[in-house]
Amino acid sequence: HNWFYILNQMGERIQESNEIVRELRSYYFALKHATYGLPRGITAPKTTKINVSIFDSSQYRMSCFREFNSVKYAALAATGLRFNKITLEELYIDTRADEESSVLSEAALNRAVDDAFEGMQIDSTFRAQIKAQIRQLFRINSASTSGGTANELYQRFGAVLVLGDPGSGKTFFAKHQILAYSKPRLPWYEKHIPVYIGLAEGAQLIDWPSVKDAKSPQTIDFLEIASKLAARYGLELPRDHLEQEFQNGRLAFFFDGLDEVGALEQRSKMWEAILTLSESVQTKGNRVVITSRPAAVQVFEVPESIHSITLRGLNPSEM
Repeated sequence: HNWFYILNQMGERIQESNEIVRELRSYYFALKHATYGLPRGITAPKTTKINVSIFDSSQYRMSCFREFNSVKYAALAATGLRFNKITLEELYIDTRADEESSVLSEAALNRAVDDAFEGMQIDSTFRAQIKAQIRQLFRINSASTSGGTANELYQRFGAVLVLGDPGSGKTFFAKHQILAYSKPRLPWYEKHIPVYIGLAEGAQLIDWPSVKDAKSPQTIDFLEIASKLAARYGLELPRDHLEQEFQNGRLAFFFDGLDEVGALEQRSKMWEAILTLSESVQTKGNRVVITSRPAAVQVFEVPESIHSITLRGLNPSEM
């Protein structure tokens, strides 16, 4: 005679009247006439509680919308100015942006610098400074390859480095995109889950090596950081679910404020970790937005898979 029973995630036996029991009986012939429970005199083995994190995507999106639709601008908050009623959705204007030309490749730049200083004893720090100056000069003199709204360029590329001067709207752009994912009106936004990481705040969660060990390898787990930061915002975003969605290519990352990471060494390591993660854009389908002031990324190589766009800011009529 066959017997069976089912335990819930608390390790407790569920009632025979439960829908799950009835479904199993209908699907498995061997269970159709089996007795539910245990034979008399036989006790069930001790079980432990099973820790299962359940992610409610709809609830998360609604919570994101509430959190990021409120207007919080630190520079104005310091003066006592508050936006009590207006929302980001009402305030936001989709500013125009230019895609920066990437004709000058990093390989070509390295060759040019090596040729210029061939036979000269130039240390690596000075060489890096020269490269940064040439890269910035090229950006200033190069024409933009294309333009459009920042929103259009993001949808076109899926991985963008958003550059702009203070107050040009970089953070507002990132948060407005999160609203688009939270209440998708276009199919492009439906499948991905927005993940916001304020880099200055995230840097504080990293166990950085001491000065004497500064050159030791540094592992930065942005999925763990994202989960912890989400909890601070009142959002439920389990680390294990993030990993699952990352592997499925359904995460839209927003790395906000690279320039706000004050220590250059920390900023550099965070940039390298972002690049490693951004490789999944092409291989898996995840999306990446990084925001920064231009000066903070001059010394970094931007791969071709990430498109640099510069916000133009608002014109007088839009203000």
